[in-house]
Amino acid sequence: MLNEHDESAFPVQIGNTIDELRGMSLLDWFAGQALSGLMSDPTIERCTPEGYAKSSYDYADAMMNERKRRYDEGK
Repeated sequence: MLNEHDESAFPVQIGNTIDELRGMSLLDWFAGQALSGLMSDPTIERCTPEGYAKSSYDYADAMMNERKRRYDEGK
């Protein structure tokens, strides 16, 4: 079974199964969304591309952890 960081944000269905190895990972999708927000906010201090990437994945990791916590609470 794939861990939550390997889940596909946009899985491709082939026949009756889902090919979970195709598509952008959910973690990457969250990071891209965070990056878009960070770069569009004029009040955030500008940093290097590496700084934006690290911050984006920090936010994405936090989102994945919160997602897992909420799913675990629902069980």
